[in-house]
Parts: sequence; structure tokens; C-alpha cells
Amino acid sequence: MTQKQKGKPLDAPRKVKLSLMIMGIVALGALAFSVLLSPQGQTAAPEFGDLQVRVQNLYGDVVVGANISLFYMGDLIQSNLSDVWGLCIFEDLPWNTYNLTIIKEEHVPHSIILDFNQSQTHICVLAYNIYNLTVKVTDAESRERISNASVLVYRYNYEEVYESITQRTNDSGTSLFPALEYDEYAICVSHENYFNTSRLIFLNEDLTITLNLQRIPGPPATPTLHPLWPNPSNGTVYLNWTNVRDAGYYHVFRNLSIITSIDGLLPIALTWVSEYQEVLTTGGTYYYAVVAYNGEGNSSVSNSENVTVIIPLPMVPTLHSISLNPSNGKVYLNWTDVDDAEAYYVFRNVSLINSTAGLVPIAMVLTSEYQEVLTANGTYYYAVMASNNGGNSSLSNNVNVTLTISSPTDIDGIPIVQVVLIGGFILGSALVYFSLQRRRRADMPTSHKKGSIIGGQCP
Repeated sequence: MTQKQKGKPLDAPRKVKLSLMIMGIVALGALAFSVLLSPQGQTAAPEFGDLQVRVQNLYGDVVVGANISLFYMGDLIQSNLSDVWGLCIFEDLPWNTYNLTIIKEEHVPHSIILDFNQSQTHICVLAYNIYNLTVKVTDAESRERISNASVLVYRYNYEEVYESITQRTNDSGTSLFPALEYDEYAICVSHENYFNTSRLIFLNEDLTITLNLQRIPGPPATPTLHPLWPNPSNGTVYLNWTNVRDAGYYHVFRNLSIITSIDGLLPIALTWVSEYQEVLTTGGTYYYAVVAYNGEGNSSVSNSENVTVIIPLPMVPTLHSISLNPSNGKVYLNWTDVDDAEAYYVFRNVSLINSTAGLVPIAMVLTSEYQEVLTANGTYYYAVMASNNGGNSSLSNNVNVTLTISSPTDIDGIPIVQVVLIGGFILGSALVYFSLQRRRRADMPTSHKKGSIIGGQCP
């Protein structure tokens, strides 16, 4: 081959083949490079972030010294305490799902499931433990419990007062404040008859405290009248009220309307104890009030309580068999004694007594017996009705008696009426005879009168 032949250009088919080979090599290289750069072709680098936890209470105040623990699959990863800003930072923490637990004394433990996939700040709110506070209020001198005292309890942090609660002491001088959070509190107690007092406490357990009040000199405190019982009542009424320490005695008032003032009213009783009982005999609604008294004057009028009195109707008496004396017509009645009866009405009729309509009682008696004398023969029906202030009972059973009075006779069997008539006839005839004789003698001449004296001598 000559030199000229070596430099001869390639023909067209060979150029095409060479170009295709070069393009294939380039494509394979690009494909290999892309495989190397793809995620499937290399190991992914792990992702990390910072977790910042801020601990505060329900009022937005930071909680210092809280124990913050981070768990993964039940295993403890890290544990730190919150700083003076209430913060705790977990750095370079792999993205994952964690259990976050926060514990602080005097607080309710807090636990959450945290899905951590980026740097973030998580705020955890802790609630305080809760406790019960009982406040007892007593008289500083007598140590007696004071009822109806105002007890104010509020949180106290030297800068502001918040979450105040006010209650009244009950009859035993006690107020209960349940479910208060762990914190510092101020307690203020006031009563119209005592000087106010207060105290600061730190509530970290169930606590009972007693506050003593100094009494303000003056008239006695106003008693509180308790609801009357029983209500409604059958007539017996029981009253009791709060004992007033400085009271010498109590006036009890009763009225037919609510009592707001004792002007124009007279007390129905004076008592040295804080209770009273009476028996009412007339139905209706009655109002009561009490006033305490000592050497410095009267207290204000207590509250007014009322009671409705319903006098029960008496039971129905049972009329027993009637005792009759046929010789003189005397009738004896007696019946069962009824406890609630104040009187009894006795009725008599010549026919069966089913109603008192149109009848007038023949007697009103206070005992369970009655007697009367009948003068005419016949059959008589009797019934009895018990009565009290509540009304009348129903009629008792009917009991009847038949009276037959026989005329008495003399020895010969002659009726006494005939004897009287005959005797009267004989006596009348004798009187007429003697009257005629005296008249005849009066008509005779004086000289013929037997036993006359003429001239002082007998004829």
C-alpha cells in the first residue's frame, strides 16, 4: 500500500457504523452514571433534628425542674430537667415516634406520643395536684362554732389575687373547699358580730384549719330559726334555732302572717333554751320568729318560718247498749271514749238516725256518757257524734230503746187513777156537805143558836 492510500478517507458506511458505536458508548455511560446517582443506587443518609420541650402550668407559668424523659419502643433514650425557662432540648434526635413523659412533684404526671419528623418546640402543660381544704370558724372565747360566717379563699402570689371562692359556714361552723390545686392561698373570714381575721397557707396536702373570731361587743347576734316540723302538723309544733352565745333568753312570736317586725306583737313565750314547743287546737297557717335578748338590748328579728296546722277529725264513737229503768223511764247511754274528741253531741229521734239534717242535739257533754228521763211510752233511737276544733266525726251506730210505763195499782187491783178520782169525789162531797151545814146555821135566829149567851146567862 502506498502512502497516498493510507490517507484515503473512509467511505460512508463505515462512518455511520463508527458514529453509532460512539453514541452507544455515551448512552451506556450516562445510564451507569444515572444509576449511581439514584436513591436505589446509594444508601440514604439518616435525618435528624432538635426537639425542644417547654413545660408550663395551667396559668402559663414555667415549671422548673420537671423531669422530662424520652422513650423509643419502651427504651429510655434521654432524660433531662427543665431549666429556669422551663425548657429542655434534645439535640440531633433521629426522626421517629417517641413517648414523652414529664414528672414534677405536686403536679399530675403528663405523658404523650410524639411523632417527631422535624425540628420543633413542644409545649407541655402540667396540672397541679388537688387537695381538700376545710375551714372551721369558732368564737375566740367560748370556742363555740360560728355558723353563717363568710369564708373567702383565694390564690395568693404576692402580686395579684385570683381564683377567689366564697362560702358560708354551716350550722357546725365549717366550710369545705374541695379540689384546690397545690399553691399558696389566703383565707379571710368575716361575720357581722365579729372582727375579721385572715391567714396565709401553703396547700400541699389535705388540710383542716381553725380560725378564731373575736366578738364585737353589743346586743346578741340574730338567731336563725330552722324550718318548723312536722309540717303540716296535727297541732303540735316544734321550734328550734341557732344558739346565740350572748343571749340571756329568747322571745318567741307567732302571727297569722309573715313576721318582719315585732311592732304590735306580744311574745307567746320566753325561754332560756334555743327550742320551744306548743300545741295548737285550731287549724290554719301560722308564722313564727325569734328575738334574742341580753342586757344590751334585743337582736334583730330572726327569719320567719311557717307551719300549716291540720286538726284531724275525731274518730267515730261506738254507742253501747242502752240501759233503761222501766219504773221511772230513766235512760243511761255510754260510748267509746275518743282521744281527739273535745265534746260529744247526743241525738234522739223516733226513727232511725242516718243524718243530723233537721235534728238538734238533745245534749252536748264532755264525757262519754249521758242520761235522761223519758215520760212517754214509745221507741226511741239514739246516736252520738264526737267533735273537736277540726270538725265533727261521722254519726255513731244507732241504738234504740222501747219504753212502756205501767200504771201502779192498789191492793184490790184498782188503778190508782180511779182511786184518786173516787177519793177526790168523796172529799169534794164532804166539803160541799159541811159548807151547806155552816150556811144553814148561819141563817138560824140568834136565840135558837146552840150555845149562845144572852145577858150573860144560858137560856
